[in-house]
Amino acid sequence: MARVKTFVRADDQHGTAQPSEVECSWKMFDYAGTRLVQLDTFGSAHRKNPGKQSQTLQLDRDAARSLVAILNRAFPPAS
Repeated sequence: MARVKTFVRADDQHGTAQPSEVECSWKMFDYAGTRLVQLDTFGSAHRKNPGKQSQTLQLDRDAARSLVAILNRAFPPAS
């Protein structure tokens, strides 16, 4: 589990699509006076333990706003 501090653009802008798809659940809660959004992914059908929680990311307000800006840049809102 990790709380995202910052997003840094990778130097290498090439990539390939991952061969499997997973579900991602989300929840929001307050911790020590800070609102957090938590994203949990679960193992794909091809994993040793399918459906088991695999990765967790937590975003505070600043990290969430940074991610929204990245997503709006990648997928500009329709006009």
